[in-house]
Amino acid sequence: MQYKVYKSIHNRVICLIRKDKEDNQKRLVRGFKGNPKRLYGYIRGMRAVKTVTSNIDLKNGKQTESNGETAEELCRYFSEVFVKEGLWEENEERSMPVMQT
Repeated sequence: MQYKVYKSIHNRVICLIRKDKEDNQKRLVRGFKGNPKRLYGYIRGMRAVKTVTSNIDLKNGKQTESNGETAEELCRYFSEVFVKEGLWEENEERSMPVMQT
């Protein structure tokens, strides 16, 4: 019984959301008529890739608080993980990479 009530409300909300989206698109189209600058501005805004940098966990358990701090932490991490070419040579005896000094 409760599921039917939930489903009924859910379907109604979905219907209202779809109608609102359709009304919004119609309103936008009416605003674009005779105003190409507005249209192209809208298209440019939709195409733009928005870069969002999220906070990451630090080794001490805290999280970064700014984009700069996040960038520094990522730089530090990847400098530990990746190796520049030419710094490693094969050790003939053990066939393991050895750091050149």
